[in-house]
Formats: sequence, C-alpha cells, structure tokens
Amino acid sequence: MQRLITTTLLVLACIPSFRQTSWVRINQIGYLPNSTKVTVFISHDEFNTGAFQVKEQKTGRALFTGAGIPANAERWGMKTAFRLNFSTLETPCEYYIECDGTKSPAFCIDANAYHRSADFILNYMRQQRCGYNPYLDTLCHQHDGYIVDQPVRSSEKIDVWGGWHDASDYLQYLPTSANAVFQMLFAWQQTPDKMIFKDVHDAMGRKGANGIPDILDEVRWGLDWMLKMNPDTDSQGAIVKMEANRKTVYLIFSADIAFEGGEFILQTLTKNNLKASFFLTGNCLRTKSLEPLIRNIIKQGHYVGGHSDNHLLYASWENRQQSLVSADSLIIDFRKNMNELARFGVDVSKLTSFLPPYEHYNKDHVRLIRSLGQKVINFTPSIRTAADYTTPDMYNYKTSQELIDQLYTCEEEHGLNGAIILIHPGTHESRTDKLYLRLDEIIKYLKKKGYLFERF
Repeated sequence: MQRLITTTLLVLACIPSFRQTSWVRINQIGYLPNSTKVTVFISHDEFNTGAFQVKEQKTGRALFTGAGIPANAERWGMKTAFRLNFSTLETPCEYYIECDGTKSPAFCIDANAYHRSADFILNYMRQQRCGYNPYLDTLCHQHDGYIVDQPVRSSEKIDVWGGWHDASDYLQYLPTSANAVFQMLFAWQQTPDKMIFKDVHDAMGRKGANGIPDILDEVRWGLDWMLKMNPDTDSQGAIVKMEANRKTVYLIFSADIAFEGGEFILQTLTKNNLKASFFLTGNCLRTKSLEPLIRNIIKQGHYVGGHSDNHLLYASWENRQQSLVSADSLIIDFRKNMNELARFGVDVSKLTSFLPPYEHYNKDHVRLIRSLGQKVINFTPSIRTAADYTTPDMYNYKTSQELIDQLYTCEEEHGLNGAIILIHPGTHESRTDKLYLRLDEIIKYLKKKGYLFERF
C-alpha cells in the first residue's frame, strides 16, 4: 500500500499545471449585426502580437481574421492587453474568438441578441430582495435593524427591511444599492423604446402583471429602502427632517413648567434676527409668571405650537408600542392644549405641527394627531442636542461642549440640510451647564456655514 501511495504521488507530481493566464472578454449577451463589436484580450504574460480569428462555433471555420490594437494592460492589472475589433462581421451565427492560443466563450451575432435581456437581468435583482424574497416566497430580516450611537434611542428596533442582500450576507450598503437604482433608472431613461421593458411581475416580484414595467417595480423596491435609510420621518411616522435639498435648519424649543432660559433665548433670536419654533404645554401656558414672555414670543412672529396639555407620557419607555394613554384621553389633552394656545390669540386652525411630550410616541399617536389636523414633528435623530436635559448624576449625561462638538461633527460629515435642532429652554436646576446659553455661538457657526433659519 505504501509503494502504491508513493507511486501515485510521483505521477501526480509529473502532471503539469494549466493555470489560466490569458482571457478573451466578450459581451456574453451577444452583438447586433450592425453594431460595433469589440472584445478585449488580456494576459498575465507578455505577447507581441494580438492576431485573432472569429470562428463559427459549430464548424471551427474562421470567418474573420484581424489584428488587435494594443491597450493599457495596467488597467486590468495585466502585462498584455489588446482590443479586438470585428465590427465588419455581420453574419448571424454562433461564434467564438481565438487570440494567441486563448479561446473565448461562445457568443452570437443576431438581430434579436438583446431580446428580453433587460428583463433577464432583473431575475437576479428579484432573487436578492431582502424583507420579502419572491424567489423563495418567504419573509426575511424583518427585525434585524436597530439604532446605534443615539442619545435616547440606542438599541431601538427600526423598520429598515427592504432593498437587496449585498453579497448574500447580513450587511447592506447605501452606495451599492444607490448605484443599482441609478443604473436601472439610467437604462430606463436612455432607452427610447420603452416597450422592451416587460411587465410580467407585480410590485412584490411575484409572477403576474401589475401595469408597471418590472424595471420600475425594482427601482421602487430599492428607492423605498433608501428612503427608510434616509428618513424625513422616523420609524413611527413623525417628521424629523425638512427639505433635504435646501441649506436650512429649524431651531425648536419645547417647554413644560421649566422655562428659565426663555428670555435669554428670545433675546438671542432677536439679536440674530431669526425666527424659531416654540412648543408649549398647557402647564406652561397657564403659568402666570410666564405669560409676558409667551406673549412676547408670539408678538415677535415665532411659531408657537402644542406640546400636550399636561405633559403626558404617551408610550412606555420599555416598549414604545405600548400606549399609556387611551385615544380619548389623548384627544381631550390635545384639545385642552389648543384651547390654552387660543387664549393667547394663537389661531389654532392654522397650526400645522405638534411636538409630543417627552418627544416620545408611537405610530398610533402620530396617526391620531394627524387625524386632528396636525403633523407630528421631532428633532433629527442624528443630532444630540436634545440630551441637554441630562444631569451629572445620569449615566448618559452630556456636557454642553460634548453636544456642540457632536452637532458640528454631524454638520461636517453629513451636512444639516433640513435638520430640526431641539434645545430645551428649561432644565433641572442640578444642571448648571445650560446648552441654551451657547445658542448665540451655535447660530453664528451655522450662519458661517451658510445655513438659513426657518420656523414651522
């Protein structure tokens, strides 16, 4: 047995290695008879000639002989490269190319070479769909998304299923998905005859026409995921960013019974000739000592909207989808808040935006407030200034400098177009490091960066 193994190893050692070092790259879909036909010969070896022949697949008979044009091999990480042009060959047939001993895959020259090729490529896209996969007819990755590195929402589950699996793993990247969407939209835009794009699948990628070309269904699948990853609304449906194409920011201030920084904030806004938005509770509006300040805010043209009447906690901190108030209780509280605003002369019929108490709510609350004629807004999640309520004894305490540094870093790395920036005008007395005292500094920085300031 040992002699047999030794003999076998010697035989194997004598077998030469045939590692491929040269390739002929073709259009595997094929070529139209009258189109330009150019392939590329590339090699790790050095060749002085690029002589090639185009041969019939069935007979091996050469129907075209040509000389390659030298190309920059370094583009492919090779030592040799030739472009092989055989555009004058127009006879429909199955062919292959031989160049310097290297044979290409088979290809066709045919007037129908591209027939249904656009839709054929979409088969792969549908097979890679995430969330619901029509190829397997199953749901996947429905609950994999969660928020990281956010002052109050870290580890919170977020609905971001959709798009396509990237390399069949558990990661998805916006740049690659955006490129896929762009390429499909570009193909649609640049194709004069839209009839080549068929409709044989529905929006979910299942068999069955839905009146929309399949390529646009696939584009929509990708765009929906991209919007989830760059939301103007959060996972509960609240608006957390305004016009992303405009260099504007929205300063908002919310107050319940603590409003000690109100006068300072108003003076700073007046000094900088800015308008902002204040969201006040009924408790705040009923506080007699605050009445002159509130009337002055309204007089100066700032937006003054609702923040609930009694600063109710709408949802559980442990389980956001668990409501702590009934629909009737929320409606009653909302209307009381509106009545208090009306007492100050605010035309509540023209109010458009509402900031829930504690900036904490769920989809049911968003829908309910929308049914009352207002949209729910909240601060942009990537901005942490809302953590200015934290006190030194809290595990998540943030100094004003830390919050400002994070704001500036966010601007430098991502921009703040349409951002909603929340600063609390009143905080616990144990927090002596008040962020609102740095408001003028923040405004000057954003102005220097070219931002305009808007109100709701």
